[in-house]
Amino acid sequence: MITDFKVSITDKAAEIVKDTIENFEGTDCYLYFYVAGGGCSGLQYGLAVSEGEMEIDDIVVIDNGIKIVVQGSSSKYVNGAVIDYTGDGMQTGFKIDNPNAAKTCGCSNSFSVSGEEYDTCGGCGYK
Repeated sequence: MITDFKVSITDKAAEIVKDTIENFEGTDCYLYFYVAGGGCSGLQYGLAVSEGEMEIDDIVVIDNGIKIVVQGSSSKYVNGAVIDYTGDGMQTGFKIDNPNAAKTCGCSNSFSVSGEEYDTCGGCGYK
């Protein structure tokens, strides 16, 4: 169990999420942050605007005015991560700065952690 859990979101990313939530037709919306298997490095990030009840093991973090709900089973992979947004040419979109990532793919959407094995294609500039 993680007792000192932290995820943060930059000003720029928070701005994008706030705009998205304002245009969402739900109530009590939040940013859902999770990790799923796949991608060039074995694990990939997921972000979605969501609403409704959370799972019992989900972790809620409020940062920069954004309610971030982290999937409980993903928390061990993203503790300390920073959610950012970049508008830099071909790399436009959300970017995760994750101190737990031992290896990442070239597009930064996929990662792996030390001590775990994954089926990967090794593509996309895997390093």
